[in-house]
Amino acid sequence: MSITQQNMIKIMDAQNECIGSVEIPVVTGNIISGTFRQTQYYKKYEKIFTELERAANELLIIQADQLEQQIHKLGFYAISSNNRKISIENLQIMQGKIVFTVTHPEGVESF
Repeated sequence: MSITQQNMIKIMDAQNECIGSVEIPVVTGNIISGTFRQTQYYKKYEKIFTELERAANELLIIQADQLEQQIHKLGFYAISSNNRKISIENLQIMQGKIVFTVTHPEGVESF
């Protein structure tokens, strides 16, 4: 199921700063993907996502798993267009694209 661009999804960090948004989000089951538009708050996390991308591209599975665990501990979450806070996991931001899993399936309905 795809949703309209006006249903913007914001990605927030544990300090409640918006690190970016998902443009033209696509919902497939409990997975959300789309184009990532970063804000100035993304800069402090850019290195870890770049390291994850490199590890994934080089098939460094153990290192990629460790980086994914570190990213999860940073406490990112999503905010739907109706301002509902949604728990997420498996957040990946690579080459201007974003994908993540909604932790609780009922949260998908908010998008």
